[in-house]
Amino acid sequence: MGHLDRRSKRFLKETYIASFIVLVLISLPLLELSKSVCESFDVGGLLSIGVLKSIEETVDRFFSKGCRYGVIWALMGAKYIPISALFYFLVRSGWLNPIALIFGLLLAHVVVIVRALVIRNGT
Repeated sequence: MGHLDRRSKRFLKETYIASFIVLVLISLPLLELSKSVCESFDVGGLLSIGVLKSIEETVDRFFSKGCRYGVIWALMGAKYIPISALFYFLVRSGWLNPIALIFGLLLAHVVVIVRALVIRNGT
C-alpha cells in the first residue's frame, strides 16, 4: 500500500474534503425543499465519495508487489451487484427519489472534474 505519489494523495484528500463541503452546502437548501429529496441526494453523494475511495484503494493495490489481479477485478465488479440491488429496492419502495439520487451520485465526479480544470488553468 501507499504507492500513490504525494501529489495524487493530496489531490484526492482535497477532493474528499471539497465533496463533503459541497454535499453539505447543497443538502441544506434541499432539506427545505423536501426531506426525501435531501436524503436521496445525501445517499447518492456519500456513495459517490465511497466509490471514489474504493477506486483509490483498488488503484493503490494494483501497484503493490503481491497483487492478485484476478481477485481485485472480481471484487471491483462484484461490489456493484449489492449496491444495485439496494438501490432498486429503495427506489421501488419510494424511499429514494431517483433524480436526486442520480445527482448525488454525480457529486464526486463533478468535484474531481472542476478541481482538475482549476489546477490545469492555474487558478
